[in-house]
Amino acid sequence: MKAVVGIPDASTVIALCGGPCSNFAAVEVFLAETAGISHRCCLGDLGGFGPHPDRALDLVRASDLVCLKGTYDYAVGFDERDCGCGYLDPRLERTVADRNTRASPKPASTSPVTDARHAAAAQSN
Repeated sequence: MKAVVGIPDASTVIALCGGPCSNFAAVEVFLAETAGISHRCCLGDLGGFGPHPDRALDLVRASDLVCLKGTYDYAVGFDERDCGCGYLDPRLERTVADRNTRASPKPASTSPVTDARHAAAAQSN
């Protein structure tokens, strides 16, 4: 959904909240500290990395914030694996690493420490 939000020329103050990334406590503080400001906007990237990603979204939905679609929001909405922010979910990284490991043979060990551990494990069996 595309929308144009106008800010009246008479407005002297606007409030912007950038990339809360599921930090619901920061969203709560922003909403409380800007309650008297008529034009408030969230710059997107609502979800992501906090412990309760739904809480930030619920707070924004219950408020009068105008919200832009950030790269994270776009990635979630279009089922992208990477939003381009540089963070990759470790669970996805392990999945890719596991798939790559199964697809190619393991290289021979070149570490004396690893070789010694394998030798000790073999002797104990």
